[in-house]
Amino acid sequence: MRTILITIAILVLLVPTARAQEGDGRDWNQAYDPYVGGIGVTLGASAGSGLSIRWPALRQTMFTATGAAWGKSGELQWNLGLEAHYILRQAGRTRLFVGPSAAYYQTNGNEDWNIGAGVGLERLLWPRWSLKVDLSFTWLSGEEAIYPLPQVGLIYYW
Repeated sequence: MRTILITIAILVLLVPTARAQEGDGRDWNQAYDPYVGGIGVTLGASAGSGLSIRWPALRQTMFTATGAAWGKSGELQWNLGLEAHYILRQAGRTRLFVGPSAAYYQTNGNEDWNIGAGVGLERLLWPRWSLKVDLSFTWLSGEEAIYPLPQVGLIYYW
């Protein structure tokens, strides 16, 4: 019985290690499948919250436009945002980027601009799905203050 438990324990430890060495095909640098554009959901104050679309622009640069509307008739609230990411490093399943962001919010009759710049990571989680996390130092016009604010996005690439 003890030998069986030790064998199972060794297999449980070794199989994931061997599987990780094989790789699962997720990589930003595939020539046959470059993960060009994407669509997803983004949450944060520095570049807007809501549905987002992501596309390449210049060499090593990605743009993300985000927007959402909510509320009932006559009390509609909305926001629009734009981010530009310059890719500093792209290796395997991870991208490191820097860039500016801006968002316009129309909420409860108030108009606010948020403008920021920061650094972030994007990581392929599953084939075609990535998680983007960044931290931007953002100026909030409504408060006339600067805060470090997180921005998170889940993106599906085609």
